[in-house]
Amino acid sequence: MAMADRMRGVGPLVVGGALVGGLAAVLPSAGLLVLGGVIGLALVVSLIRFRAKAVTDERTWHPVVMVLTGLAVATICWNGFRSGGTSPPDLILIAAFFGVGYCWFQNTIKVPLPGWLLGAAGIMFAVQFLDQFFIVPNPPPDPPPSFTPPGPPIITMLRFELAFLIVPIVIGAVASSWRRANLLANLFVLSAVVSSMIAVVDGFTGAGLGQSITGVIVDNLGNRPAGLTNHPNTFALTCSMTIPIALLRSFQFRGLGRVVAIGAALILIGGILVSGSRVGLVALVVSIFLTSLLLPKLRARVVVIALVGAILTLIVVPNHNPLLEGISRLSGGGDSGLANGQRSSQFSESLHLALGHPVTGIGYQVVADAHSLPLQFWETAGFLGIMALIIYAWGTFHTAWRLYRDPAGLPRGSPQFIGALSISFAVWLLAGLGQNEIADRYIFVPVGLLLGLGIAANEGRKRLNDNGAGTLDALPSGNGAASAPPRTERVPVAS
Repeated sequence: MAMADRMRGVGPLVVGGALVGGLAAVLPSAGLLVLGGVIGLALVVSLIRFRAKAVTDERTWHPVVMVLTGLAVATICWNGFRSGGTSPPDLILIAAFFGVGYCWFQNTIKVPLPGWLLGAAGIMFAVQFLDQFFIVPNPPPDPPPSFTPPGPPIITMLRFELAFLIVPIVIGAVASSWRRANLLANLFVLSAVVSSMIAVVDGFTGAGLGQSITGVIVDNLGNRPAGLTNHPNTFALTCSMTIPIALLRSFQFRGLGRVVAIGAALILIGGILVSGSRVGLVALVVSIFLTSLLLPKLRARVVVIALVGAILTLIVVPNHNPLLEGISRLSGGGDSGLANGQRSSQFSESLHLALGHPVTGIGYQVVADAHSLPLQFWETAGFLGIMALIIYAWGTFHTAWRLYRDPAGLPRGSPQFIGALSISFAVWLLAGLGQNEIADRYIFVPVGLLLGLGIAANEGRKRLNDNGAGTLDALPSGNGAASAPPRTERVPVAS
């Protein structure tokens, strides 16, 4: 019965993601319409089931907040959609932020505002104003090409703060229960699976489906697919960050549920391979390795999945196999030589600018240029920016470690979920040593989920203290869309 409840919750999410990619490939002229319809249907079904099975305290939630946040997370990996420089998924996120603010004003929601989050965001905010109006009012010109979005530095800063600060706050406020956190994690995986399915279809057929849906055409990248993102490297990072959660689901579920979760993981891995991203390929290995350390029982399954994947890679389209694009570029093939030269030149220029203004940097007009995360923070906000990055990373991992070591107040299985979210965030930091993704919204979803779990753990401890008991109602590990278990079922709290 529990397995059936889990499948009814996670099935529409993962299967819907794969189905969207397939249908869009068949109906390219109506791809966007089909995409929105299927995703909307999967989200509505999940939210209806979630609310129908919700316990009393969850029914007090304003439904608009949950719907908007769910939509924002379900589309958060699709940054290829642009309208005048603004991504429509970002508009959904902003609407969710105002919804959370309204509920906070009505005192019906708890908003996570840890000091490390506000401090790091405040440093990046203050440095820009100091640079623009006092310290570096006329910054030195940044040699082309520039990878930072065009526009005034203050607008770029606001986009950065939307990801760096607002995403964790909104998701943390909504994910303040175990079930809601798992639901949003499933939607995060769904967002990446949909994009990956489209990229895999494009990689094997050359249909250009992703470009026809988003309108994004990246120059000098040949036929490397990017799914629903704005660049193959960005797309590969979305897949690498969601793989730990997908692998965790394959560990938690049984029977058909495990098959669905493994299928989602394979789709994500296939997407990384066809993207041709070298950093993405390294991030894939790191992601799987760290997840295997977190879940020892998963190691044998990872070996099986790797062997099956390797066999399929060699059998399917042996000549000009798109799954070997990343490996080819990693070994020096394709346009890797040109990319290496461009990155080396850009790194040297960014380092020169950073050394010229080491304390406060020169502003957000260069925030995405260096293709190295530490140098990007240094060039943008100087040593203060490096300090902000350290504070932010320390706060995230400290929150995760505290919850991992003391999960009292959370159901059994929470340490593994917390570990998977920590690995997801760590993948961004490691990949950032060779990539420039710094202000994309999906990067900070794991941070928001960890903040939400912190609120859930505090509330759970209060209930345990009020009841004078050392147990907590069991909830299905890793499936936020599943129905709540019978209230009579109780298991010991993990220690």
